Amino acid sequence: MNDANPVAAILGIGTAVPDYRLDQADTAQRLTHALRDHPDSARWAKRIFKQCGVETRYTCEPNLLESAENCRYFSQESNQPVPTTADRMATYKREAVPLGLKAARRALRDGQVDLSEITHLITVSCTGQFLPGMDAVLTQQLGLQAAVNRIPLNFLGCAAGLKAVCLSRQIVAVPPGPAISLAVDPFSNWEMFIPSSCRTLPKKWCGR
Repeated sequence: MNDANPVAAILGIGTAVPDYRLDQADTAQRLTHALRDHPDSARWAKRIFKQCGVETRYTCEPNLLESAENCRYFSQESNQPVPTTADRMATYKREAVPLGLKAARRALRDGQVDLSEITHLITVSCTGQFLPGMDAVLTQQLGLQAAVNRIPLNFLGCAAGLKAVCLSRQIVAVPPGPAISLAVDPFSNWEMFIPSSCRTLPKKWCGR
């Protein structure tokens, strides 16, 4: 392969999802019920849920499977205190790290990539954050080199995963062509979210 014209490729893919499954149609119905006193919002919510193309969501919060009357995230229905930001971040830290590790390990195994080849780690989170951060925890618990280049992308919304893929492509296009472990964790612990995933993208992939 000509190193002057590097080629990026996805060598491995790993996914991990939380334990609790949410059906999209059922979730939309419960949400519109909770918004019944706000017909405009209910109508928009129903349209968004119908047209987004998602059939199944997963959550680490079992209370979201309850009816609106028993769900503390619908405070106007349940009369229960809404979880504080501190509560939500604690849930995120507890649940996101194991999912990120599982997805990353599956991607590394699927791509047959050695840990010593990983030079960059990009972590993505739509809503959660903690210190020292997901990137630091994954680096330590995966056993990556201490000098790995960690790049956390936080609070970029649903497009964050695509932003991370584009950033990965830009990095591998620069000689000498590092391998990249991309951990994508677009996950909201107090709403609904899509599965975590991890991809490994090396530059010199033809000879593997």
